[in-house]
Amino acid sequence: MKNVSVDPTHFSTCIDVIEHQHTINGIEAKLRFHHLKFDGNKQPMIKALANTLYAYIIHYCISSRNRSESLDPVQSAILTKEARSLFRNPEVYDDSPDKTGEAGETLLFF
Repeated sequence: MKNVSVDPTHFSTCIDVIEHQHTINGIEAKLRFHHLKFDGNKQPMIKALANTLYAYIIHYCISSRNRSESLDPVQSAILTKEARSLFRNPEVYDDSPDKTGEAGETLLFF
């Protein structure tokens, strides 16, 4: 886990994992299902997930070769601004959802 950018405690704050072992015809498989956790009002923790993903925007958008391992506040602000500029900003409407796939890619990175 030394090459993983995401802190596992941040991951487990808003995403839960269910694991299950299953055997079919002597072949064992480990199934892993990820889902959003629910808040005290039994609502999916979408906002918490979005805030957590945003906290990792530099790690997702800027290659580790192009940033130092520890960032001071000024470097962090500059790289956050640069990372935000890399995202596309399509007009999203109920009848025309975002089809860029960036949100899904960010979630897969996380």
